[in-house]
Amino acid sequence: MKEFLTFLFYFLLLGTLVYKAKIFKSDIFSKRQLWALYSLKMFSGLSYVLISKGLIKAGDIFLYFEDSKLIYQELLQGRVFDYFYLCFAPNGYLVEGNIAKVVDAMGFWWDSSAYMVVRLNAIFNFFSFASIYTNALFFAFLSFLGSLLLVRSIQIVLKPKTKWVLWTVFLSPSLLYWTAGMHKESICVFLIACLLFGLIKILRTRIWYYYLLVCLAAVLLWFTRFFILALLIPPLVSYIIWYWKKFNRPILVFAVVYFLVFGLLFILPECFDLPSLSGQIIARKELYEALGSGNTAIELGVYEDSPLGLFKKLPQALFNSLIRPHFMDVNSIFLALASLESFVISLAFIISIFYLKELSKPKRAFIYLLMAFSLSYLLLTGLIVPNIGAILRYRSVALFLMIPALAYVLSKKDSLAN
Repeated sequence: MKEFLTFLFYFLLLGTLVYKAKIFKSDIFSKRQLWALYSLKMFSGLSYVLISKGLIKAGDIFLYFEDSKLIYQELLQGRVFDYFYLCFAPNGYLVEGNIAKVVDAMGFWWDSSAYMVVRLNAIFNFFSFASIYTNALFFAFLSFLGSLLLVRSIQIVLKPKTKWVLWTVFLSPSLLYWTAGMHKESICVFLIACLLFGLIKILRTRIWYYYLLVCLAAVLLWFTRFFILALLIPPLVSYIIWYWKKFNRPILVFAVVYFLVFGLLFILPECFDLPSLSGQIIARKELYEALGSGNTAIELGVYEDSPLGLFKKLPQALFNSLIRPHFMDVNSIFLALASLESFVISLAFIISIFYLKELSKPKRAFIYLLMAFSLSYLLLTGLIVPNIGAILRYRSVALFLMIPALAYVLSKKDSLAN
């Protein structure tokens, strides 16, 4: 009963903020529409926990939450400084003294990425009294805020004339479910949206607190999933260069930046005797393969440890991360729905290629930014993850930017046809 009342209190409190606070005021969605989208996202976050607990009966989210309860116990036992230290200080090193016992009992202290979820749960426990369902509400709220920031970014740059382009950010199945869960995806889409929104505002206003927003988001994203920040840098740099110089062909700016970045990533390890990029990708792939197959495992094959060897695997990687699960992978209702979504996204991707040239250069450059990150993320995921179920969750971060980008291009297709 206590957990239910806590959940209900925060659901209504956050819902009231969404309905009343000026910061949530939108020219696109009415107050009732925005509150409905908020409620739907909160329900998705709760469903994520209930499905993991009742149907799957497993999941990292419960391990993260159990570790966070150990930190919360420090607060309950009056060790306030230790609680705040474990929540906000660096992790991943040998410790002595008061927190050593807690660190030894936790499973994620040595993994900065996973510990970000632990520490966020521990912070939320302060408000939720360590209720996993209320924590799920907070994670879903982060995803909701990220979706709203992405919508505002798209509205500023692309100014879509059809609202359904923006509705896709909230209502696309993968974005609605996977990015609302108590996992790194909800944190990442929020931080990506903060970075993107802050950058757009900096380019247009150069107000100081947007610089702070970008820096803070970048730091937190580095500790949550550093490779996402690494994948964001080339398209963001490309877009900034194009925005400043207004080159005639935005695609050439992106191509040159990516050629230089990946050229350096393959050349520098050879010059300084560092692990090669292809070797690191192969090692990560083998790590995932060692975790166990599961009932949605796929065969990735053997990779050649060279740039050419990885390049040969890129079509397979994109096929696995974008097109699968296809109809031959379906063995459950869940995969059937995911297969339908994959088909729609793949078809939209193919059609949109033929209409990109119809966009103005500023809008095309922004679409290239969204798509360049999405495709690089999908390629990396397809290279290293040998499990369709895991791919579906991981790729939601890429689809967060890809789906509205495709929707916008297709909306221009419809306007041209009319």
